[in-house]
Amino acid sequence: MKKALIPILLIGVCLAISAQDTRGGDLEGIVTQKYALVIGNANYTSWDKLDNPINDAQAMKTALEGLGFSVEYITDGNLERMETAVSNLKRRLSTNNNSYGVFYFAGHGVETSGQNYLIPSNANIPNRNVLRERAMSLQFVLDEMKDANNVLNVIVLDACRNLPLALRGGTRGLIPVQHQHPGSIIVYSTGAGQTADDNSGSTNGLFTGQLLQHIRTPGLEVKELFRRVALSVQQTSNSTQIPAIYNTFHGIAYLGSRPDNDVVLPPPPPPLPAQQQFERDIEAIRVAAPGNYTVTLIGDIVFASTFNFSGMQGKVITLQGDSVMRTIRNMVNSSMFIIPNNCVLILGNNITLNGNNNGRSIVTTNSGRFEMQNGSVLIGCGNYGVLLNGGSFEMFGGTISNNNWSGVWIQNAIFTMSGGTISNNDFNGVNVYSGSFFMNGGRITSNTAKNGGGVNVDTGATFTMNDGTISSNIANAAGSGGGGGGVNVYRGTFLMKGGVISNNRVNNGSGGGVYIWRNSTFIKTGGTINSTNSVSRGYEGIVWYIDRNFYFTSIRRNKTAGTSDNITIRN
Repeated sequence: MKKALIPILLIGVCLAISAQDTRGGDLEGIVTQKYALVIGNANYTSWDKLDNPINDAQAMKTALEGLGFSVEYITDGNLERMETAVSNLKRRLSTNNNSYGVFYFAGHGVETSGQNYLIPSNANIPNRNVLRERAMSLQFVLDEMKDANNVLNVIVLDACRNLPLALRGGTRGLIPVQHQHPGSIIVYSTGAGQTADDNSGSTNGLFTGQLLQHIRTPGLEVKELFRRVALSVQQTSNSTQIPAIYNTFHGIAYLGSRPDNDVVLPPPPPPLPAQQQFERDIEAIRVAAPGNYTVTLIGDIVFASTFNFSGMQGKVITLQGDSVMRTIRNMVNSSMFIIPNNCVLILGNNITLNGNNNGRSIVTTNSGRFEMQNGSVLIGCGNYGVLLNGGSFEMFGGTISNNNWSGVWIQNAIFTMSGGTISNNDFNGVNVYSGSFFMNGGRITSNTAKNGGGVNVDTGATFTMNDGTISSNIANAAGSGGGGGGVNVYRGTFLMKGGVISNNRVNNGSGGGVYIWRNSTFIKTGGTINSTNSVSRGYEGIVWYIDRNFYFTSIRRNKTAGTSDNITIRN
């Protein structure tokens, strides 16, 4: 059975180590007594019964006794018995300030209204309003053990379980305790939005199983012990369960034996290579519940096949590099990423997608949504940088450059550009084949094409320019008619409400700034098409083509169309 993190924030395995002694240093040498309370609740009367809590608790009892702890052991405890046992543990710890204390609980646990609760086996809790009276507060456990004023306390909660329907709701994930006492380490078995694996069919849950393995290793200092447990859980679960560690304890302590200079400790598990870590992170997201996820690359990786986000509906995935720019390189002649309906891919900071001159596109939206933010780069595809096949693309920043065809190809989709740069692409900066392009900012510059070096607007498509710059693009018309160094409109619609079109050029054609074919619409109510647009021959500025021998002469001779010029052309 898998322990789902159902939305009122389930408490994962939480390890809190509290050192009341503020002297720091090596605490092991002064410890005289070790006391533990171990509780396993599995046979619930009003909640789902659980597979492994009693097995986990029994195994922890045995392990702690092997480390020299005197253990009180409870199974299927009610509220009164649990709270009484916690108070008894405090009393025992209070008799010796140099003692260690351990509290272990396996069973149902929930978080609501900022408080974590441990559920007694016979508890009847129809809604979250009665949790305070019918469940044991984790803060009560922490405060009782703190009041013992002993050297070190450890609290382990394996409480990431399914909830009754009446208690579900809220945000998935864990929260730290509200009052973490100084000198403590808190370890959650799994982070927000993930699940803690009950390891159905196995003797112990995943986290407790790894804890049992590492706690028996001689000479492991407590912080190194939990670091190894966390890393082992992450690797064993293929990153579907990633513990979180919060540390305010800076002394040195050992739950088991002190290190022996003659004993060589086993090395910690090595970190995963960047490629393997990326694949595990993605597969973890694939099986997780809908939500927002971030994948951080720790090195450069390659794609040997198309990465399809199928099965990831309802998920928003952000790809980013760590502290430096990281690159994903395409090694096959196909699209790198395909985004399906109801899935969102965001390129964040420090990430480059390199097409390696291969592929149909770097990113293809099959009715999905794509976003680019500052610090992201798409470069070097054999065809299109971004192919919009339905869906939408929002460009807030970043760069799309040096692709062998259009930087962005729009087909039955919507592209909104608010920032960033589209440059040095060989077949239009943006080709609006069908659908809509809204330019609210950013730059389209230094692209080339036969017609429409900056933007080409094809049959039935619409380009609305509200702001931004289209500059230094080139159309190589080759004497076949047409042009449009900045914008070419072929039986589509161009609505210019703002922005600047400048320094574009046509070779062997017309319309250095804008070229309007017959059966097209151009309406200019703002923005500037300035005199720096040029042609090698033909007409500069704006050209309206009706047939082979006729141009709209009142516009062709105006090299400059200023902000105040309102122009409407319809045929």
